[in-house]
Amino acid sequence: MRLFKTALLLCLFVLSGCVAVIESNEMMKRTQALLNTDFQGTTIKDLEYAEGKYHHYDLYLPVDKTNTRSQKLILFVHGGGWTSGSKEDGENWCRYFAHQGYTTAALDYSLQTKGQTPSIDDMVEEMHLCIEAIVAKTAEEGITLDEMALNGFSAGGCLALLFAYRETPELPLKFVIEQSAPTTFDPKEWEEGVHWFVTHTTGVNGSAEGAAAFITKMSGQTVTASMIEDGSARSIYEAISPVCHINYASPPTLCGYGLTDGVVPPSHRQLLHDHLVEYSVPFDYFEFPHSGHALAYDMDVQEAFLEQADEYCQRYFTLR
Repeated sequence: MRLFKTALLLCLFVLSGCVAVIESNEMMKRTQALLNTDFQGTTIKDLEYAEGKYHHYDLYLPVDKTNTRSQKLILFVHGGGWTSGSKEDGENWCRYFAHQGYTTAALDYSLQTKGQTPSIDDMVEEMHLCIEAIVAKTAEEGITLDEMALNGFSAGGCLALLFAYRETPELPLKFVIEQSAPTTFDPKEWEEGVHWFVTHTTGVNGSAEGAAAFITKMSGQTVTASMIEDGSARSIYEAISPVCHINYASPPTLCGYGLTDGVVPPSHRQLLHDHLVEYSVPFDYFEFPHSGHALAYDMDVQEAFLEQADEYCQRYFTLR
C-alpha cells in the first residue's frame, strides 16, 4: 500500500508538471501571436553586464533613435520560479515595444539551480548592474536614456515589483507591468491554494522547519524554526516581499492574474490589490477567469492587457 501511494504521488507530480508545461507552451504560442510585429530595429544579443554565466542581456534598439520614445527603456525580467527561464523568454515583448519606438532589453540573472543559492537581493542587485550597463551601451549607440519601466512575468514579476517599490533606480522608474507575480515571502501565504508540486518545491508545508528553510533560501540569511515561532523571522521575509514596500510614492502598476493559478496563491494578488488601494497607487488589475499561472486561455483579456500596457507608455512616460 505504501509503495502504491508513493507511486500515485509521483504520477500526480509528473502530471501536474506536464499540465504546467503544456499550458505554458500554449500561452507562449498565443501571446506571441498578439505580440508579433515586423520589428526592423537593431538587436544586440548576449551583452555582458557583469562576469558570470547568467550576467548577460539582449538589447533591442528602435529604428528611429532620435525620437523621444527611444529614450525610454522597458526592461523585461523573465520568470521560472527563480530556478529556470532566460532572457529569450522576453524577446517577443521586447520586439513589440521596440517596434513602437522604445528601447527595450531582457536580462538573465543568477538562478537557484545546480548548487547555486543566489538570494532575491542578489537578483535585484544584478538588475541594477544590468541597467547601468544598458545606459552605457545605449549611449554608445547614440541614445540617452532618461526614463524606464519594468515588465516581468511570474518570478520576474516579483523581482520587478520589489525593484519598483523598494529600490532607487538608475533612471526614473515611471511604471511597472507584471503578470502572475508572487508578492510576498510570508510562508503563511504559501500554504494554501497551490498545487502539490509547489508545496514540494518550496518546502512550505505548515511546519516551522519548512518555513525557515524557505525564507533562508530566498533571503540568503539563516532562519531557524525558533525564529519562525517567535516571530523574529518576520523582518527578514518582509524585507524581500514587494507588498511590504508599497507606499504613497510607489509607481503605477499594471498587473494580471489567472483565477485558476495553482502556482501563486490567490492571497498574493489580493494582498497586492489591497496595498495598492490603501496607498492610493494608480493601478489596473486584470483577471484571467479561465487561466492558470501561464494565462493561456483568456486571449481577449490578454489583448486588453496589452492595450493597457500601450496606454501606460503613453500616459506615464514623458513624451514630447
